[in-house]
Amino acid sequence: MPTIYTFLSEIRQRPGMYVGGDEHDRGGQLRRLQFLLFGYGSAVELHGIDEPGRGFVVAFNDYLRERFGWSTSLGPMVAIIDNTPTSADAWSRFWELIDQFQCDSSSEGR
Repeated sequence: MPTIYTFLSEIRQRPGMYVGGDEHDRGGQLRRLQFLLFGYGSAVELHGIDEPGRGFVVAFNDYLRERFGWSTSLGPMVAIIDNTPTSADAWSRFWELIDQFQCDSSSEGR
């Protein structure tokens, strides 16, 4: 069964299709992606589907705050943008962090 990670893989391959913009608008893409993932999590919750997308943004947000001590009051994407030199670097860092979060979450049984 596809999960949030399947969806994220599709977004990684074709970001413009899912969040608009292009490689010159990585900060905007990250911000729009955050809203898209909130929507995904809401739909999973609403339909009672038990998968990692349920509460994903909150869990990823908590992960970043606990791991790095970053302020995540504006959400995980803004935290990444604020703690990375450029929006292009933030885009790359986001995907690295998603891979690490998925691995850490799998080992913890989340």
